[in-house]
Amino acid sequence: MPIFPLDTGHDVRDKVDWEGGVIGALEWGLDADDLPEQYRADWRVIAELYRQLDERCTAFYDGLPRDDVE
Repeated sequence: MPIFPLDTGHDVRDKVDWEGGVIGALEWGLDADDLPEQYRADWRVIAELYRQLDERCTAFYDGLPRDDVE
C-alpha cells in the first residue's frame, strides 16, 4: 500500500496503480495537494475533466426511462 506523503513520481504511480488506475484514484479522492508539485497542475485539469464527465454521465443516465415508469 502506498504511504503518504507521495514524494516522487514512482510514489504517485504506485498510488494510482493501487487505486486501479487514474479513474479509480479520482473516485477515491486523490487530491492534487497529495502529489509532488510537478504533477499538481495536470492532476487538477484531469480532476476537473472527470468532474464534468461525471456530471454529464449522471445527467444522461437520469434522462433514461426508469424500469418502473412506462
